[in-house]
Amino acid sequence: AEAMKFHRSMKLNEAKKFYQSAKQINPNSKCAEDNLTLLLIDELSEKALKLHEKEKYIEAGIVYDKILKIDPKNHWAIENKRRLP
Repeated sequence: AEAMKFHRSMKLNEAKKFYQSAKQINPNSKCAEDNLTLLLIDELSEKALKLHEKEKYIEAGIVYDKILKIDPKNHWAIENKRRLP
């Protein structure tokens, strides 16, 4: 419950710590696993966007590929990768 509260309020580092603790307590926690994956995608998306904006297209493409390896149907990463020069 605490992790979700932090996640909803965009306090992602705090949410991540709670999800990781939940995963340690219950390694089979699908909820914690899914939310950690979502947080990772969010982190990678932010990194890719910053690289793209700085015209570091090769590096941005690598990060988009990492996102797509985790979530092959991620429309945001697909679309932004398509826009790379």
